[in-house]
Amino acid sequence: MSTFAVPVRAIWLICFSLVWAQSKHEIDSLERLVQRPRLPDTTYAAAYINLSKAYLNINERKALNYARQALTFAKRAQDLRRQVLSLYYQASALYYAGSFDQANALLSQTESLMTRMTPDVGLTIQILNLKAALAENIGNAVEAQNLYQRSLEKARRSGQSRLIAMTLINIAEFYINLNLYELAEESINEAIAIAEKTNELEYLRNALKTLSRLYVKQGKYEEALQVQRRIVEVARQAGIREWIEEAYGFAITQAAGAGLSHADTLLKEAEYALSGDTLLWAELLNWVAAEGFIPQGQYARAKDLLQTALTLARSIGDSAFVVRILLNFSNVYTTQALYPQAMELLLEARRICEALGDSTLLPLVLNNLGKIYSEQEEWQKALEYYSMAATYANLAPVRNFPFQVASNLAVSHIKLGNIDAARNLFRESLLLAEDAEDWQSAARAFINLAMLELEQKNVAIARQYLQKAIQYAQKSRDPYTIAVAYLSQGQFGLQTGQLHEAIAAYE
Repeated sequence: MSTFAVPVRAIWLICFSLVWAQSKHEIDSLERLVQRPRLPDTTYAAAYINLSKAYLNINERKALNYARQALTFAKRAQDLRRQVLSLYYQASALYYAGSFDQANALLSQTESLMTRMTPDVGLTIQILNLKAALAENIGNAVEAQNLYQRSLEKARRSGQSRLIAMTLINIAEFYINLNLYELAEESINEAIAIAEKTNELEYLRNALKTLSRLYVKQGKYEEALQVQRRIVEVARQAGIREWIEEAYGFAITQAAGAGLSHADTLLKEAEYALSGDTLLWAELLNWVAAEGFIPQGQYARAKDLLQTALTLARSIGDSAFVVRILLNFSNVYTTQALYPQAMELLLEARRICEALGDSTLLPLVLNNLGKIYSEQEEWQKALEYYSMAATYANLAPVRNFPFQVASNLAVSHIKLGNIDAARNLFRESLLLAEDAEDWQSAARAFINLAMLELEQKNVAIARQYLQKAIQYAQKSRDPYTIAVAYLSQGQFGLQTGQLHEAIAAYE
């Protein structure tokens, strides 16, 4: 059973304190720092704030937890500024998690606390940008545009190029989502010009990334690849190899997705550019295999890349990375219905997780094992693995994973004739989705409940659930989820003899 995450775009941020975390090594250093005893509370607060920012685009759950810890130390130190930053990064993490109402509530607290400190134009503009992104994601485009314009006006008055560039990039992203491509390109070009003039390489890179996304949205893949090559040059100028990896990763996945012949050439360039850095090269191979070649059905190519990545990960002794590669590798075999091969890889991944005591990747492995048995209709075995995955579901680095596992358990119970257990699990999955403000998953939960009640001839209850599913699907603003909800309503109409209702839903 597939689920879909709330589509939340990245917003570009300014770090208001020292940017300590530019790479995995520096993140590791910060995490070691906060484990040291008897440091000043301000040091702990600053480190946790930087950890929160570093994890925003990686793991919003960790980002939220670190921001909460930062707030504790900032309060103990009576450091008002860091209290404000801690609340701001909590709101940012909740934004990335799709919990928009909670994020808005925290921003209100942040703004209230800011009235007690010296005015800070940078922080004010950052908050306006986040409020605009939140308004955009709940469907209030007019409010979002007003907030972005207020932010841009304040940025221009400040004369600070970084604030202007950041806001212009966010406005461009906003216009791209509204398909206002000319306005988007105008904002991007201004941001690029500002970043080039002031040699702000990070903002130049961010603006170019947005330009690449604009070209992809327009189907201009060749132009997008040229932009990614330019990002590589910016990365070389900055001396940051992670940027090089990311630029090539996006370029290769775009080329593979568009069916362009450039993918192999780009891979060779990337291998040369990342020579000497085994981990980055292996990460790139794993990434482009999973997101570039597997979705296009290029399974042989994906297997070759994953095998190389696996060999490299083993050579440097990164066991957790080995597990991530094995998960992707097993997905290729499962998609091809080559279940013994997939099972062999997943059992190896399970052994590694258990040897490491890793409870974050283990539930993903167990869930995939359950999926293999589900595909073969061995429902009792599937139930056993899904049940084990549920034990660690909250530790998994996937936001809606608890929902996925509860749904998978429910389906297994249905197949085994345990209707009451399935109903309870679907209700549990609904509560999990609602609590996370994951309206796509909530819509799926109501659809699951409706189909279950329809099978049990509880037509009136099923109808109510479908109406709620459509409401949540519309709230999610995800076209696929909305389509699934209406298709389910059409199926309901056919099964209950309500042909007019079915036709209206299908239309």
